[in-house]
Amino acid sequence: NLSRCTSKKKLKKRKVCLGANGLTLVALCLANQMAGEGTASLQDMKEIGQFTIEYMQREDGTFYSLYKPWVEPYGPDDSFVSLYYPGEAALGLVFLFEALQEAGEIEASKYFLEGSAKALEGLANSWEPYDD
Repeated sequence: NLSRCTSKKKLKKRKVCLGANGLTLVALCLANQMAGEGTASLQDMKEIGQFTIEYMQREDGTFYSLYKPWVEPYGPDDSFVSLYYPGEAALGLVFLFEALQEAGEIEASKYFLEGSAKALEGLANSWEPYDD
């Protein structure tokens, strides 16, 4: 029960952070590499990756940095743009692709490779040089 974990007031302030999704995927994949397959659930990792692509990635490959699941208006939140989160998400998707390849889930892995490639393309197309 979620209400046991936190108050409703605190819950309303919570958002899903894109960077946390990406770095969670990296950590779970590394846990499986170092401690052995099955340490972290591939199904849980696929669900995180799928959420990242389906709900946080735009058509052009760029991402929303935040997602509001418990506060209206529900959904992607573009009130904050992170310079780091998109790269973290792309990295997490690459790690997930590799984990699924190693597990023999070739078809499933392609979805996450495509999401990562789209993310990197979106980063490249949205990049603006910094000028002092």
